[in-house]
Amino acid sequence: MSHMQMTDGEIRSMYKSAKDKKKQIEILAQLNCCDTGKILQIVHHNREAKEESGKHDSEDYITSHKAKVLMDRLDELDAKIKPLEDEYKRTVEALMQITG
Repeated sequence: MSHMQMTDGEIRSMYKSAKDKKKQIEILAQLNCCDTGKILQIVHHNREAKEESGKHDSEDYITSHKAKVLMDRLDELDAKIKPLEDEYKRTVEALMQITG
């Protein structure tokens, strides 16, 4: 199990001040030797706590927020998967050329 290099507050602060939030998630994950999911969980913790306290008690709001968090994660996973898919296709093409 890895040890976080930064406090949750430091992570939230750096994320909040970042111009490119998606890139910042990746940077923070690398700096803290963890996956981007952990950083997203930390970053969105305050929002979830506010939702639970009733600030946004609308079920639709909570559902849409959770959907946004999941969509952001899917975007991150897609960005990681795409290069591997491309390499897979190139490898298959190279193999097909060799084996005819």
